[in-house]
Amino acid sequence: MKYGYARVSTDDQSPASQLAALKKAGCKTVFKDEGLSGATTKRPALLRCLKKLEHGDTLIVWKLDRLGRSLRELMTMLDDIRAHGVKFHSLTEAIDTATPTGRAMWQMIGVLAMPGAPSVKVLSVLIFCSLRHLFWLIIKDISEERAPLSLSD
Repeated sequence: MKYGYARVSTDDQSPASQLAALKKAGCKTVFKDEGLSGATTKRPALLRCLKKLEHGDTLIVWKLDRLGRSLRELMTMLDDIRAHGVKFHSLTEAIDTATPTGRAMWQMIGVLAMPGAPSVKVLSVLIFCSLRHLFWLIIKDISEERAPLSLSD
């Protein structure tokens, strides 16, 4: 089963875009916290969501920072759900622990989860830039391998 989690920090923000993306990703049930900072540990909807997850389920979020601001807290939470056989998917950062690439990305994030590590927002930007650069290198490599077309063929 796919479960989604959405969070907005202030009452004047709308979770609509997060909810739409989670529904599009196939979430049958979405838990949402409104008006709660990611820095607070008291997020009732997140706690209900985590209690609901079972082996084989997938937790999907729109963005990593929706789960929390502290990278260490995020790593602990996601390592715990993984230990219970639950997969994780972040739509914006394209992290999906059900795939080999997603697991590798998660391991790279784990390396950064040390004292003095960047915030989740900074990490999100780093991941995006790294993926963009990686795709650019792949496309460049592919284009250089192709021989020029000949008009005589």
